[in-house]
Amino acid sequence: MEYQVFKEIPDLYQEVCKTIKGFKFSNKYFDEFSGKIENTVNNQGNLLFLGSGRMETIGEIATLFGSAKGYHNIHCSSDTSYSRKASSNDIAIAISGSGETNRTLDKLRPILETEAGIIGITANKESTLAELVENNGGLLIYLDGKHKDSGNESNGNYYNKQINGNSRPLTLEGTEVELKTLQFLVDYFGSKETGKTPKQFHDSFCDELCCYTPNYEEFISAYRLLPEVTDFEKQIYSPNKTVVVGEGLSGKSSDLFRIRLGHCAKEYQERRVESYKTANAIRPNDTLFVFSVSGEGLPYTYAERAKEKGANIIAMTSKGSNLDGISDTTIQIPGRVEEKEKGDINHMQPNPEKCLPEFISLLNGECFMYSMVGYEGLNDTDLKCHHSDFI
Repeated sequence: MEYQVFKEIPDLYQEVCKTIKGFKFSNKYFDEFSGKIENTVNNQGNLLFLGSGRMETIGEIATLFGSAKGYHNIHCSSDTSYSRKASSNDIAIAISGSGETNRTLDKLRPILETEAGIIGITANKESTLAELVENNGGLLIYLDGKHKDSGNESNGNYYNKQINGNSRPLTLEGTEVELKTLQFLVDYFGSKETGKTPKQFHDSFCDELCCYTPNYEEFISAYRLLPEVTDFEKQIYSPNKTVVVGEGLSGKSSDLFRIRLGHCAKEYQERRVESYKTANAIRPNDTLFVFSVSGEGLPYTYAERAKEKGANIIAMTSKGSNLDGISDTTIQIPGRVEEKEKGDINHMQPNPEKCLPEFISLLNGECFMYSMVGYEGLNDTDLKCHHSDFI
């Protein structure tokens, strides 16, 4: 049946939410993590999140919540404000599913030369990251799950298991560990802000996520507006690209989506996906994929400008927003009452419960990817060959 895999998105979304709710984290991890973070903040030290690729984006999400909470010395390895030199008052939080990511380890090693604290979050107890953390008296947080370097297993290749649905719903490589890392950090910041225990916050947050039901027809309409891929085997060259737009926390959801969308093509194909921050000029029939809960401000301005130049507009936004009004198709997410204060630059709230629409956008993006992989018949080799060589 045409687009059948997209028609399963409502059920898939619920599966993802239930899977996330089933994540179990040790209270000991939260207690020790909290103690190290609070000690660093009290001593005016820097909180330094290290990561690469989608894990670095998750580190950026943590810095957004930390900044909203009032931690002024919180940075991510992607920041230009990231410290050039660590001190004994600082702490590094290195996140890597495989524990072998070169860029993350390269950022971490100079910090180990000081007496700074260290926390490692990984799914690989036998990794270089785990060894470095334990040998330097740090806190190792092991999040059980399959990472992209898991290799061969007794039940078959990890990548093949992911693509053929044996590990549904978190099918694409690394997704399980990425979402576990994100949820651990969300539960930490949420519990600190609400006074709930991490488990209480975790359960209530996931229950709220489950209250949303996506409309699969919106996803099909969005998929149809994506530009054709370049096919080197058939010598068919597509002049068009997808440019992904988002600001604040919506911007981080859009970054996670953009990275994964670029992986979704056959080995002999290329799908052009760019960030609006670095993209070349919009051409007619390019597609702008905009993530914005409010549908106002810069995302709306950029969409309006792109539409004037003949681009297609896909919006992940709330019903009735200005962005919804000018988009060619919209994947509707819940709106919210903006709690903007004087001087508030990006509307970021310290309580993740007040950012549910952004998290719904994030999960919608994961469901979109899963459906694309199934619909286009992509396999493990296809996705692996499009991963960056520079992480």
